[in-house]
Amino acid sequence: MGFQRFNYQYSIIIRALLGRLIFDRSHFSVPVQKFMVLAFSLSLTTSGLAKDPEQQSTKADKYVGIFFSGQDKSHQEILELVQESFYSRVEGFKPIYINTHRLGELALKERVNQDMSCAVSISSDVSKRVLSVRAKIPLFTMNVPRHELDKLRRVYERLGVRVSGIYEEQSLERQVFLAESISPTNKRLAILYNQKDKYYSEPDRAEIKKLGFELDFNILQNTDTPQKYLSKVTDGKGSILLLTNNQSLYTESRVKALVLDANRQKIRLIGNRQVDFEQGALMSIYTPPESLVMETLGEIASFCFNSEDHLPKYADEFTVSLNSNIANAMAENEINAEKLNRKVRDIESQVRSPKTGVIQ
Repeated sequence: MGFQRFNYQYSIIIRALLGRLIFDRSHFSVPVQKFMVLAFSLSLTTSGLAKDPEQQSTKADKYVGIFFSGQDKSHQEILELVQESFYSRVEGFKPIYINTHRLGELALKERVNQDMSCAVSISSDVSKRVLSVRAKIPLFTMNVPRHELDKLRRVYERLGVRVSGIYEEQSLERQVFLAESISPTNKRLAILYNQKDKYYSEPDRAEIKKLGFELDFNILQNTDTPQKYLSKVTDGKGSILLLTNNQSLYTESRVKALVLDANRQKIRLIGNRQVDFEQGALMSIYTPPESLVMETLGEIASFCFNSEDHLPKYADEFTVSLNSNIANAMAENEINAEKLNRKVRDIESQVRSPKTGVIQ
């Protein structure tokens, strides 16, 4: 501390002398005058390097890295919502926004290894890139499917990297509630899996049974198409197929073919993401972007500071949207999205205990 104090006082004296000479430099040659001006300017520029130790802040800034891909248009809305709400929702942290699109591996490693308390990533691809650096920085993910986030968590927590997040999709439980809202007497539901999410088939069957329904499912090979197996897990008209957030199974081209077959057979498709009803599912229950961002920002402080296990979760808030064109084609004109929203909430409140929040 004594040396730091001396260094600070010495810098004050040097700047004072230079300043005095700057204003009375007529006795010096032009080259010397230019040198004096340059020296005085440098002393001002570097003054931050010799601050009074007694006036230095004892509280270090805490940073959160926000990783996104500027190439992915779907990130833009989420990123704008984060920028609008970060300071009002997160206390004690400053955001660092990092576009991973044009960063090579070495550049990304340098950015991830900055002085961050934790990081937030948007999407599966960005999350995988950030984690591949293997920095010991806790990572909270957004817009990552359940089966992918669970796998990332298992792999990287063995390496000492804490991983959590809010799943991209809404829960299976709420999909069941939505199915019950449109068809209270239909107690059989169907799901298609493939090799990426087949391990959820038995837990999903147990959960659906607990809710009073039966599950018919089939596990497809990666080359199999959903529409090929549609008739094997459904009974035709009035049946309900619950879509999973498995993008290797439900590619855009496969969804289009599935929608055509489902409409022809009058089979209702219920999604758990916004994109599902946009691509042709009859309806979807999903997390609005605003809710996803608000809930993520609300989790950051506890996730960064608390070293205890922080399990991934589904978003608390949801909404239901209806594809009106598909509803009209299937003669489902009586279905109303606003009423379905209310029905799902009513069923959820009846099923859950008001005290514990667990299924009765």
